[in-house]
Amino acid sequence: MDLIGALLLLTIILLSIGPAKLHAASPGWNNGQIKWMSIAKGMQKAKKTGRPALVVFEARWCKVCKTYKKLFYKKSVVAMSKKMVMIMVNIEKNRALQKRYSPDGGYIPRTMAFSPAGYHYSEIISRDGRFKYFASTRNPADLLNMMQQAITKAGF
Repeated sequence: MDLIGALLLLTIILLSIGPAKLHAASPGWNNGQIKWMSIAKGMQKAKKTGRPALVVFEARWCKVCKTYKKLFYKKSVVAMSKKMVMIMVNIEKNRALQKRYSPDGGYIPRTMAFSPAGYHYSEIISRDGRFKYFASTRNPADLLNMMQQAITKAGF
């Protein structure tokens, strides 16, 4: 197979996979211990399992996101994630979702909780007074609080 044939085959394979599968989760967010999903598959799983969903909006170029992702290696966060469906949305690949779920601005990282039925728990907010869905990037307490509220509200 020549180079052009190989590139054509690779292109066909990538197109058949589709962008949602290629960008379901960003590398480095503890993919080994936390099962990140795309929003479509994640919301489907939440409904099926009765678990609430935690959606993290991020971008690979975001320096603050790089700090925030370190929290997802904390044992307490990993343990709490097992009671939820964890969803990662890369805003560069999902502009429509970025706009749809930006009630107080398009900042990132943005963390939002959803019911198993897909209802946004708008009352579950971070402790940051400026941005409702911007959890502390250095201390897991704010993130854990948001996660626990969603788990409690869902009755899981």
